[in-house]
Amino acid sequence: MPTLTEYAQSLETLGGISPLGQSFCRWDGQTFHKVDKPTEKGLYEITSASGRKITALLDGVGIWRRGEWYGLHFLQLHEKGLLLGAKYDEHTWQLALPADQRPPELHERALVLCSGLLPRSQGAWLFYSNVPPQVAESVAAALEHLT
Repeated sequence: MPTLTEYAQSLETLGGISPLGQSFCRWDGQTFHKVDKPTEKGLYEITSASGRKITALLDGVGIWRRGEWYGLHFLQLHEKGLLLGAKYDEHTWQLALPADQRPPELHERALVLCSGLLPRSQGAWLFYSNVPPQVAESVAAALEHLT
């Protein structure tokens, strides 16, 4: 199971992102807000002149990385120190994650494969069933995300 750092480095890098002919919106944790040009690291929605949109993460050294929404969003929350801890019940083998902090697809796949079921949504939480302690520990350690 890759750590968050390994996961982030495995994402596709994008070249040729120029402020000319494109518009940028930066994620503030709730929604995207238009910015003149990307000057801060963070999660952006980039719209080309033709209207094509992509979501990408700008790191601290100017590298753009592209990936699936949940993975990029999770990395952004981690970077800002906004992740709430996951909760694991070793008696029922249930792992609960805040619904608005869904893990990267690669890590979620490991949790879903334990039961073959998608997580059950209840209130502000997602519950993954039949997750053995070793899998819960491995995913939580990779995500730095267990309380």
